[in-house]
Amino acid sequence: NLTDLAEPLFRWATAIPDLLLIWLLAAISAYFFCRDKKRIAKFVVQHIPQAWRQEFFMVYHKSYGAIWRLLQIQLLLLAVSTGLTMALFCLLRLPYALTLGLLAGFLDLMPVVGPGIVYLALLIFHLWLGNFRLSLALGLAYLLFVLLRQVGEPRLVGDKLGLHPLAALFALYFGFKFGGVVGAFLAPLLLVFLRTALAALN
Repeated sequence: NLTDLAEPLFRWATAIPDLLLIWLLAAISAYFFCRDKKRIAKFVVQHIPQAWRQEFFMVYHKSYGAIWRLLQIQLLLLAVSTGLTMALFCLLRLPYALTLGLLAGFLDLMPVVGPGIVYLALLIFHLWLGNFRLSLALGLAYLLFVLLRQVGEPRLVGDKLGLHPLAALFALYFGFKFGGVVGAFLAPLLLVFLRTALAALN
């Protein structure tokens, strides 16, 4: 019934303040890290034995580059989420398709919430209005959206980070399973770090 469908929507809504706090703390941390990057690097290097410094800098530069490439991937996926949602909603002739697409893109930045909440909210709303065909179409549109993301994201991550798509897929899956969206972001970076560290040791 509609009550069962509305429960996840309510949970997502109550989680938004905590998610905004997480993003605020992450933004503040990133600001101070960028501002004091040289001082932090100098402090770390001073505590690394001379014999290990060449390997450390190799791993550092590879991992630092991977972080920026992964951020580029996330921005690209955000643009894809926005554009794809706009296109699907325009095909379904939904009002405010462009605004809803932008909202889906913004929610794609939030852990746990994601763009699916837009599809689910519209699906519940049109079920309540009795527009069953449109509700079914929204459900199919969301399945298509998820399918395209699941197929495209591992390949994109693999290409950008130099990982095999299967390795990227496993990293994204296990990262998300054990650490949510943050885990899905960090797991490919950990894989790149381990690969670079092993190469440096060899």
